[in-house]
Amino acid sequence: DVVNAGKKAVNLRLVTCIFSPHGKVLAKVESDSMLAAGQRLCYSQLTPEIEHPQLWSPTSPTLYKVESKLYMGKQLCDATVETFGFRWVKWTADRGFFLNGNHHYFHGANVHQDQAGWGDAVTEAAQRRDIKMMKEAGFNFIRGSHYPHSPAFVEAFDREGMLFWSENAFWGIGGFRADGYWNASAYPVEAEGRAGFDRSVKTQLAEMIRIHRNHPSIIAWSMCNEAFFSAPAAMDGVRALLKECVALSRQLDPTRPAAIGGGQRPLGKDRIDLLGDIAGYNGDGGIIPDFQQPGIPSMVSEYGSVTADRPGKYAPGWGDLQKNEAYKGLPWRSGQAVWCGFDHGSIAGSVMGKMGIVDYFRIPKRAWYWYRKAYRGVEPPTWPVEGKAERLVLTSDKHEGVRTDGTDDVMLQVGVQDAAGRDVSGNPTVTLTVVSGPGEFPTGRSITFSVDSDIRMADGKAAIEFRAYEAGTAVVEARAEGLPPTHIEIGFVGERPYREGVTPVVKERPYVRYVREA
Repeated sequence: DVVNAGKKAVNLRLVTCIFSPHGKVLAKVESDSMLAAGQRLCYSQLTPEIEHPQLWSPTSPTLYKVESKLYMGKQLCDATVETFGFRWVKWTADRGFFLNGNHHYFHGANVHQDQAGWGDAVTEAAQRRDIKMMKEAGFNFIRGSHYPHSPAFVEAFDREGMLFWSENAFWGIGGFRADGYWNASAYPVEAEGRAGFDRSVKTQLAEMIRIHRNHPSIIAWSMCNEAFFSAPAAMDGVRALLKECVALSRQLDPTRPAAIGGGQRPLGKDRIDLLGDIAGYNGDGGIIPDFQQPGIPSMVSEYGSVTADRPGKYAPGWGDLQKNEAYKGLPWRSGQAVWCGFDHGSIAGSVMGKMGIVDYFRIPKRAWYWYRKAYRGVEPPTWPVEGKAERLVLTSDKHEGVRTDGTDDVMLQVGVQDAAGRDVSGNPTVTLTVVSGPGEFPTGRSITFSVDSDIRMADGKAAIEFRAYEAGTAVVEARAEGLPPTHIEIGFVGERPYREGVTPVVKERPYVRYVREA
């Protein structure tokens, strides 16, 4: 879409090329035109057919690139690059899900993108680690709960090879109460609030689809999650809005189905699960008779909901799926996704936020190891033992070349071991401090982990993401009373160097626990 804001006509040329995964030009198309002053031109280009493309899949996440360059005469005015993949999907009501003609059963997890200390201000590197961690455990599917996730997060799905259910921000939680409470009606009770609410939901849905629709990892657009948690008088509005969202989704992207996420209520004639192309059922929805072989493609979009502090139990936490052994898979069902992949922040309180198989700091609970054994055959490690802590062990997922542009960070983990080098489960209070060089924690130049804090030391381990905005070598020291200190060096790279004693350092930011006022 090009607008000539000048005072005279211009000669424009749009050149579009498709590149193979190895950078070879596979197709090229050019369009020339004269554009009068004040006029607008929308280009529509069709490249030659790509013969025998390599198909994108979780086991072979092959990506191509399309590049468009706009010239005014010989001068390059603008350029855009998009990655994409060749693949096709088919959801069926009686045989489940197919990718490129091959049957796939979803072993999935629900994922929020926030992380301990940093909230939603996480780096691209941190988001890639999340996806890699789920894939390492054998999961092949993630449901983005319950809002449009960042472009970097979705790009990581493409590159790592993970199927993604992208969900809009229209959801309810745990019943409803008066407006102003955290679990108020999902849909406005008062008529004057509905037009603006409808507009907001549809705007977010349209933006989500337009931003993310070139990603091969996305296999469905979800309209909602448990929107039925609304006041009875608001349910007609819920149904009307869902119908409008489904129509909008089909209009903006007819290649992907529109899903109704968390559609396990109401029952009977007022059901909302059949308003879309596919349905996701949460909790007991996986076993309720109304939703067995519902006549449209379906999956269990949430099961489990097991609250546990790390380390937790070495068990899957099937929840309602245990009741009829539905966890084994049903031939007509597309799959199932555990609630949830990671602990997360929640206005509903820490209990609601501790249902992950990995904790908020990105250390796996024992349930994660259960899934890795079940799905990939990898035996769990030796669990930490009771014993006397003799030393601290400080590790990092990388040591050099960490970017300082806000997209990168490192995962630091500190643990305690006995004299024989075995991990022990004791939880001393441990402080990490930047003793020299660049870098910061969520709390400033130091962070303290303890057993009785939200910044937790648990089962003998703690972790945090560490980042810097200046280049140089950061020296981070770990200390605990009665144990010898240890340190680690992290090399950060970037245009702006850190100068000791000259570069301003971040101030300490004491942690303040969130307490909801009555």
